[in-house]
Amino acid sequence: IKLSNYGMLSTRQIGDILFNGVAKTTVLRRLRLLENGHYLKRILGLESQEVLWVLTPKGAAAAEVEVPKRHWSKSMLEHDFRLLKLRLALEGAGIARSWLPEHQIRADVFIRHGFRNSKDKHIPDGLMSVEVNRIHEPVVVEMELTMKEAKRYQHIFRRYEGKVGVHAIWYVAPNRTILQQVLSSWLKVKKLYRVPELYLSYLDEVMADPR
Repeated sequence: IKLSNYGMLSTRQIGDILFNGVAKTTVLRRLRLLENGHYLKRILGLESQEVLWVLTPKGAAAAEVEVPKRHWSKSMLEHDFRLLKLRLALEGAGIARSWLPEHQIRADVFIRHGFRNSKDKHIPDGLMSVEVNRIHEPVVVEMELTMKEAKRYQHIFRRYEGKVGVHAIWYVAPNRTILQQVLSSWLKVKKLYRVPELYLSYLDEVMADPR
């Protein structure tokens, strides 16, 4: 169920979440047994050399859950794993009351608009619910590890024009240069369009203290 919910988990995360207090060697042995039975599949390619585990269709069927994502892009693996760690930190701190991941948002958009009409839709990294003045508000989450052109950010912000159901757009990035590009793009769009509020955070600071 956890793998269906999160999409993927590292060996360490599985040990912390599901086998708290169990020796790492025991956790690895159990994971290898599930891998040999074709219930789980390992994914490699992280800078940290950590091993990631995902559900196979057989494993999902045995647990009576959905396979959240069947294909994992090598070029996006580092981004997706850092986003997962951000989500776990926010949930652990009680900040994110619920979280809709990118692959689920994409699937919902395809169902609503069809494949052809969904190609030009912007799919955020996540959508979480946070408490603002005792009211649960939806916040769009964007983790930005590399900087895009200003026109790209402006295009994204314009897509949220008039969307009253979005409280804010939250960009998390590793450095000031990226956040400054995002901010200046948002300010330019805000002059002409009614767009949600913008939150900006440094990734390292959020991971060190989610609150």
